[in-house]
Formats: sequence, structure tokens, C-alpha cells
Amino acid sequence: MSSNKSKRKDNNSTFQQMLNRTFNDVRKSGDYCGSGRLPDVHDPKVMINGIQELIKFPLVSSQVKLIIEKCSLAPFGRQDKTILDTSIRHTWQLDPSSFIITNSEWNIYTLNNLKSKIVSDLGLHNDWIKNDLIDLQLYKFLLYEKDSFFKVHRDSEKVDGMFGTLVIILPSQYKGGEFVIKHNNQEKIFDYSSTKYKCDYYYLVFYADCEHEILPITDGYRLSLIYNIVVNKEKLNSYSQIPSSPLNEKYIQNICQALIKWSKTMNSPSKLIIPLKHKYTKANMLPNLLKSKDHTIANLLKCSIEELNKNDLNQKYLLYCGMLYYKIRKTEQTDNSNNSLEETIGDTGVENLKILYEINDNYFQEICEKFHMPRTSIISVDETEFINKEPEWKSLKPFKIAEEET
Repeated sequence: MSSNKSKRKDNNSTFQQMLNRTFNDVRKSGDYCGSGRLPDVHDPKVMINGIQELIKFPLVSSQVKLIIEKCSLAPFGRQDKTILDTSIRHTWQLDPSSFIITNSEWNIYTLNNLKSKIVSDLGLHNDWIKNDLIDLQLYKFLLYEKDSFFKVHRDSEKVDGMFGTLVIILPSQYKGGEFVIKHNNQEKIFDYSSTKYKCDYYYLVFYADCEHEILPITDGYRLSLIYNIVVNKEKLNSYSQIPSSPLNEKYIQNICQALIKWSKTMNSPSKLIIPLKHKYTKANMLPNLLKSKDHTIANLLKCSIEELNKNDLNQKYLLYCGMLYYKIRKTEQTDNSNNSLEETIGDTGVENLKILYEINDNYFQEICEKFHMPRTSIISVDETEFINKEPEWKSLKPFKIAEEET
């Protein structure tokens, strides 16, 4: 009975509604962030240049002054500028050139164990561990004292292939300093300031496009090691497939039905725009670097299109990823009374296009000509080509939130 109702619902739905309904049902693997205690951790044995003894954990007050003397205030980036503004960020920092982790077991055991947690928390493919695709690059040593904080910001992708940030909280005694991590109208708060945590190591991991904030430390001191999470692009050659399951087969079947309906709908657009959930830079807008649910949906689309292209010689589909842009320009005109009028014109398109799978060049040429698709990396789009009712460009805005940068 429910199956018949579902079929009637699809018959009365537009192909956009069918796709939206399927994408909303897709279960994401992992989340946008994760956190937890690190059991059985080896002391990293941190040695700071100019300090004659190893840093003790939990941090002792007698060493705090020595550490601060060797630190500088941490700046942040805004567009192409590096800014030092303690009303936005107040934190002490050391670059990796100013300290060393002398315990080799830290890298061999602790960081390798963390890679598995990162894959699990962020919903990455297990092949990333099996093929050693993840590199944890030490970025900063941070000291937070009373009244230290960092207002809402995003971490910039500081190196090629960076897609996330790892924070390791070293044993410290402090109060306040909660981490607030946000993504897609969701918010998670992590608080390890209780005295019962002072001898433990904790980690936080999150995608680089997440907004996050560090609330003020109200008492004590906190030490953290910051790592850039980087994927080895050279090793990441194959686009990992979704695991075979009855649920995924159902999604593929639903997507195929929607695409067939699209091809049979009179006066339908020749292309569809499907907005992603995460944000990407041009450097990391690659099929195999899509995050979490974006990766799952792209793979479901890829599998569906391969199925249709194999069985239907008359209808062919191409699947791209790219960057949506909305450019505004203003022009001045005069009316019959010589009054000056200002008109705003918006151009919307997708640039940095990359096809999501290998394709025969002759076949690609044939499809591009059939659908009047340019062989360039940019195309124009209009409101009718979005699968959402509300055009995605209406929510586009300049990136004004501070980014962490050096």
C-alpha cells in the first residue's frame, strides 16, 4: 500500500521535487565536527626554544610566564591582509620553528590513532586510512590565559589539500574557553574546563569551512597544539564508491526515475544546479574532496548517471562540480526628464567546472554540442535551473568573517 502511495506521489511531483526529496532522505556519514578524550596518550615532551626544561603537564604556573615571554600575539587574516586586533582575537602563539615535540611516540602512536578518529568523525572513506591519505601538519602551539578568546571565524585552507583543523588540548587547568562550532544552522559546544579533565588529553576536529568561536577563558591557562588536516592529492586518484546497500540502491533508483522524468518533461532546462551543503575554495573544489553528505550525494548521482548512460542510448547526462557566483554591477541611466536612475544587474553562473568522472573525449564533444554546453570551465545559469524553489544566489554574500591566517 505504501509503495503505491509513493509511486502516485512521484507521478504528481516534478523531477526537482523528486530529487530534493531523495537528497533530503540521504543519510550522511559522520558529522561536520567531532571531539573526545584521548586515552593512553604519551607525553609529547614539548621543548620550547630558550626554555631549558620540558613543558610540564598539567601546565604549572611557574612555566606560564616563561612560555608567554617566548610567544607572540596571534593575528588573523581578513581577505589578503594579516591583522593583529585583540578585540577579535587574544591568544599567545608559537610557530613550529620555535618548539619541538621530542617524543617520537607522539607522532607514531598518538597522531596515527587520531587519523582513524578523524575519518570516523567526519565521515570520510576508510580507504583514506588504508592508503595513508591523511597528513597531520603541525601548525601552531597556542596558550590561552584569563580573558583569552577568538570571535567567530573560519580557518582558511593554509596549504594545498587542507580540508580541516585538529585541536589537541594538552593537560591544563582552566575555566571557560568553550569551543562553539557551527555549520548549516547547527551548533555544538565543547567544554573541557572542569578540574576533573586537567590531567587528560582531548581533541577537536572540524571541517575548515565551519564557523567556530572560542569563548573567553575565565580562569587559569590552556595549552593546545593545532594541526592542519591535509589530504595527499597525488594519492587520491580514484573517486571512492559508495558502499553497496539496499538503501543506496533505492536512492539510485529514485534518482534515475527523476532524471528520466526530467528528460521527458517538455521545455525543461538542459542543466540542473544542485547546491552543496559545505563551502569550498577553488583549490579544493574537486570531486574526490567533497565533504560528508556532499560526497555521498555526488556519488549517488554518479552511479545513477552511469546506470542511465549504459542503458539509454538516446539520453545522456554529464555531472560536474563547480563554484556558484553572483556578480552585481550597477549602471546609471537617465529618464525623459534627465533624472539619473541607477539600475542593478546581477549575473549568475557556475565557474571552475570539473567533470566528476572520466569520459571519452569524442563523446564529451558530442554531448556538449547537443546541449550547447561550452567546453570552458564557466557557464551561466538562471532561476529555473535550480532544484530548489528559492534561488541559491539569494543567500550569497561576501565572505566577511575573520579567517585564521598568518
